[in-house]
Amino acid sequence: MKLKNEGTAGDRLLAVVEYRKLGSKSALAEVLGVTSGAIYTAIKRGKITKQMALSVQGALGISAEWLLKGDEPIEAQVDLSLDFKMKLEMLSRIKGLNRQIPETLTSIWFSRAVTNQEHAFHALAWKVLGSDVFHKQMGNWAFSIQLKDSGRFSDYSQKFSKYENNFEEVSRLLWNVAESQADPVPWNQDSFDDDLNSALQTRVFADLKDQKYLDQWTKETEHLSDEKRAALLAAYGYACNLRSEAENEFLPSEFGRDYAEGMLFNEDPYAIDFAGNLTKESIDELWYGNISPAELYRQIRKVG
Repeated sequence: MKLKNEGTAGDRLLAVVEYRKLGSKSALAEVLGVTSGAIYTAIKRGKITKQMALSVQGALGISAEWLLKGDEPIEAQVDLSLDFKMKLEMLSRIKGLNRQIPETLTSIWFSRAVTNQEHAFHALAWKVLGSDVFHKQMGNWAFSIQLKDSGRFSDYSQKFSKYENNFEEVSRLLWNVAESQADPVPWNQDSFDDDLNSALQTRVFADLKDQKYLDQWTKETEHLSDEKRAALLAAYGYACNLRSEAENEFLPSEFGRDYAEGMLFNEDPYAIDFAGNLTKESIDELWYGNISPAELYRQIRKVG
């Protein structure tokens, strides 16, 4: 099949279905990670957004400029290896990928909060169970902690519940803003569509990269109306607040010393004799991964 330049952007989008042998408009929607309704609407109106055109280019190698304006060349001029092309096409065929993406994106975006929670749990285990936590026969830490000190376990569980709720809410938000449980909703829900949902995901993705990605995101969303931009930024701000809250549930000011003592003991049981030399600065350095337990041990031994 030879693609034609004439017609509307919707006509060209429809032609891509046959050209790439996708079989149906629904299959195209699945590849792009949008609803079938978004594809049908674009074709019916004869217009597609720049975001959708860029998605087609990224997923199927069809030039965004051709889709939007009919300007040749039709094939995107990107030199991709055959290996990369294969993996890109296989990814589009994985069932449930569209749901896995926001979940994975949230996990990476919440990495600081995740690490804080893991450190806090190790700190709690050391505080309640002591050296027993390093016995291979210990089994389930959580069950043992609850049996030995239900009060501390309850306090930790409440914090964990808040952290987990925030994580799940952001995951829902990145999957589909309409699924958010925000009350009240701080953005205009009617402004959100598949393209704006995608823009929210890519904004978070840009956070994980560098300024070049953020500049690209800014360029790709410059076409948004003031109303849509306001809704997008409100949803992004809401997600940022949830992440910040999750990060602050478990902090070294509360759990850091116990975490450091446990890590020192794991490094060398005799290291605990030097725990009195721990400072706020050294505890924070360990907590935030700037030094290893071995390096911390060397530091406090020099002091003592």
